[in-house]
Amino acid sequence: MAPRRKGIERAEYLARIAQMYYIDDMHQSEIAAKVGVTRSMISHLLAEARASGIVNINVVHPLRRDAQLAEGLQEAFDLKEAVVVSVDNQMELVPTVAGAAAKILQRYLIPGVVIGTSWGSAVSKTIEAIELERLTPDVTVVQLLGSLSGRLLEFDAHHHLQYLVNKVGGLGVYLNAPFMLETKEVADILKRDPSIRETLDYGGRSTVAVLGIGTTAKAESSFYLSGYATEDDLRQLTDEGTVGDVCGHFFNIDGKPSSLDYTARLIGISLDQLMRIPARLGIAGGPNKVEPIIGALRGGYVNMLVTDDMTARTILEDV
Repeated sequence: MAPRRKGIERAEYLARIAQMYYIDDMHQSEIAAKVGVTRSMISHLLAEARASGIVNINVVHPLRRDAQLAEGLQEAFDLKEAVVVSVDNQMELVPTVAGAAAKILQRYLIPGVVIGTSWGSAVSKTIEAIELERLTPDVTVVQLLGSLSGRLLEFDAHHHLQYLVNKVGGLGVYLNAPFMLETKEVADILKRDPSIRETLDYGGRSTVAVLGIGTTAKAESSFYLSGYATEDDLRQLTDEGTVGDVCGHFFNIDGKPSSLDYTARLIGISLDQLMRIPARLGIAGGPNKVEPIIGALRGGYVNMLVTDDMTARTILEDV
């Protein structure tokens, strides 16, 4: 029988078995002979490795695009580019949309490019989906706004930036500040700090920005999930007409700036700086993102969009 191991020792044992099977391409009978257990025990150990999260198996489906919906979005909102991918179920939505966004971002990876990053699940998955054969020289990745939370990686802007730098090479420029302060006065003081001001100025010189599109829906609100906003805060935002945000800048369904008291407390690039970035790539999809996407497109917060077919169809029906 397999020796009983606990904690880290058990996990290392399972990882060793999994590596021999999935990476070294050994047969289960070969592994059994090597470690001194039965073949059926190896099968049980592999199942345990998968159940415990030591082994993760991803099935990558080819991207299926809907050119007609993409053309409709481009014409309706005068976009530089729109990509609409077909998604069969909600579980595939974010990784599928992010995979298409990664392909767009990879086109911008040329020497001298400055990539601005925000945070969120769509941005995180986009960075994860980037696949390069070689590093790109002379690339700068700059953080456009402070971090929401270090406890949840999808809201950790430092993590996103370093992950992207590791994938593409180049230099990372960090914004060492929280996303939002208690008052406008405190935020103004922090933004006058030379290192913060320098990073924000650098962010304003981005060539391309990788942007999620936020929502005020509780189930998907980054502010609520990270603990920066309460249900009462979301209710107040909604009462003020706010439907979403891009890079911390809130807007209503018509794309007009809203909830300016919240915006005044954020640490990030200004709206003028954001709008001057030539390529503003918005990545979002799903029912809760329909109104935020419409507002973001009407206001010009993003001028490129990657989304799913159901979301695109609903948007075009509503405008």
